[in-house]
Amino acid sequence: MLSGCRKERRYAVFISGGGSTLQSFLDFQFNMNVRLVVCNRRLSYGALRARRNGVSLEYITSKTDTSELNALLK
Repeated sequence: MLSGCRKERRYAVFISGGGSTLQSFLDFQFNMNVRLVVCNRRLSYGALRARRNGVSLEYITSKTDTSELNALLK
């Protein structure tokens, strides 16, 4: 039998629009601990939802280096 503390799972959510799925996660409908939102549109409503809920927000473009994205997800 395992004992000790379990490491809390952290989730990243990728969005590009309104962020309705993000809002479900934030409302704990799915009991998820969202720590990072990655978005490709600065003016999306989903980005606003993330900021209002104190979730870290990062923007990516088609020119974003994948190593930068990998570093964010670790």
